[in-house]
Amino acid sequence: MKRKRTMTRLAGLALVAAALHLVGMAGAGGEQARCDELTAQDTAAEKPAEEKELVGPLTFNSELPLEVWALTIDWEEMEGVRSHIGRTPADEPLHVPECTYWWVESGGEPGWEVVAREMARRDIPGLRMRGAADAGLQHLRGLCKLRELYISGTQVTDAAVEAFKEALPEVRVSH
Repeated sequence: MKRKRTMTRLAGLALVAAALHLVGMAGAGGEQARCDELTAQDTAAEKPAEEKELVGPLTFNSELPLEVWALTIDWEEMEGVRSHIGRTPADEPLHVPECTYWWVESGGEPGWEVVAREMARRDIPGLRMRGAADAGLQHLRGLCKLRELYISGTQVTDAAVEAFKEALPEVRVSH
């Protein structure tokens, strides 16, 4: 029981560390000119992490099969709480609560190009890719609002990750 609690706490701390990194980089500009204007508009970039504004509440729905997640950080306790918001498409829009960060999870259906278009259209800041390979990353290169990419458990190679990081250095890639 003690080991399970320790592992849960470590997992929570990893989420907090990722969120701290993420909110600390919210205004970091990439080298791509098309993203420079968007990142320059992020007025929260100069604030310490504890003072970052929360996201939401907002509603979200999509015709794509996506899992929607949110992370809320308790800055005093330095703990993160991850919440599964729901699945799309949904009969009613999903309510993403006020949170530190939110993301979607996709298996790439109906294709990573379609997922990337939906993310750009909806300004989705994070993506967890399931079942992806190197070609899937190519479609994400134009996502100027993307801040976090989770690719653990995929077939994406280190070479593809490095090429992606060169294209979008402001995105934190967890693999």
